[in-house]
Amino acid sequence: MSKHYSYLITSALIQGIFTGFYIKTGIDASPIGVGKQVIQVIEPMVSENWVSQVEMIKFSIDVMGWLLLIPIGIGIIKVGWKNGLVVFFGIFIAMILLVNSI
Repeated sequence: MSKHYSYLITSALIQGIFTGFYIKTGIDASPIGVGKQVIQVIEPMVSENWVSQVEMIKFSIDVMGWLLLIPIGIGIIKVGWKNGLVVFFGIFIAMILLVNSI
């Protein structure tokens, strides 16, 4: 049971840090956000032969963003939805407040 709490806590810490940084600075420094920014910079320089590959990479980045939410959902279900939500959102909000206070 404690291993489910550990990845809920870890996910909440990581998500809270990136979200707090985004709220404070307006810069999306998460791995998914950085991937999207790189594609936006490179996209105008790509020849027309590679447009479909760039679109596939953009779609893959979006899908990865949603797939990363699955372990959080499973962890919340495994520990019980009330306890899971309290643990995840408690730490998530605490990290956002901590990052914004620095």
